[in-house]
Amino acid sequence: MGMIRDLLGREVFGPITAALGVPDAQLRATLVGSQFVGLAVMRYVGRIEPLASASIDALVAAIGPTVQRYLTGD
Repeated sequence: MGMIRDLLGREVFGPITAALGVPDAQLRATLVGSQFVGLAVMRYVGRIEPLASASIDALVAAIGPTVQRYLTGD
C-alpha cells in the first residue's frame, strides 16, 4: 500500500499541488482524488445504479462543481 501511496503522491497529487500554489493545496488535491476514487468504485466496481449507467455529461454536471470548489475554493 505504501508504494501506491508514494506513486499517487508523486505522480498525481504532487503536480496538482504544485499547480494550485495555495497553502492547503495538498488537501485540495487529495479531496479531488477521493472524489474520483469514490466515483470509480461506485460506478465500475460496485456498479451501483443509477450511477453506473449515467452519462459522462450527467456525471460532469453533478460532480464538476464540487471538484472545481476543491481546486479553487468557494
